[in-house]
Amino acid sequence: MACAIRNIRFSLTPAPGSLSNTSSELFGLDRVLQGLNKSQTNDPIEICINLMESINEYVGEGSQFDDITMLCATYYGHNCQRKPMFKEITVDA
Repeated sequence: MACAIRNIRFSLTPAPGSLSNTSSELFGLDRVLQGLNKSQTNDPIEICINLMESINEYVGEGSQFDDITMLCATYYGHNCQRKPMFKEITVDA
């Protein structure tokens, strides 16, 4: 898979089709895209936080049978002179 400089890669598990609200309506890919597009920057942490907020708003009081894992990374190229920045985010379940 080709990756251009500053491209962002995003992965979400479980599949959006398994996330549902109290009426058993699925979250779906369209809502994932809306949540991803809420971010005003390309900061991977902001992207994950915004999507998690969208999921929590949609799910409401509904219970989920699985945890949610997100991975979001920006590619800076193989010759990048930028120092690595490691951040960790923990969301209470």
